Amino acid sequence: MQTCNYCSEIMMGEYETLPNNSYFFFYNCPKCGSVYEGKAKKNRNEIKILEERWFDPSKNNFE
Repeated sequence: MQTCNYCSEIMMGEYETLPNNSYFFFYNCPKCGSVYEGKAKKNRNEIKILEERWFDPSKNNFE
């Protein structure tokens, strides 16, 4: 579960599993239209974010 940085609403998301316990993730906010995407790796019970970026709908670009 991810909350939106811009409106604090719960975002809808999905994952694409990659080899070696890593995955791509994509979240979309149904209220304001922001997007949160990136790549993460899971080691045992720890999740490490390798890359991430947010789409700001008010500025119409990625941060």
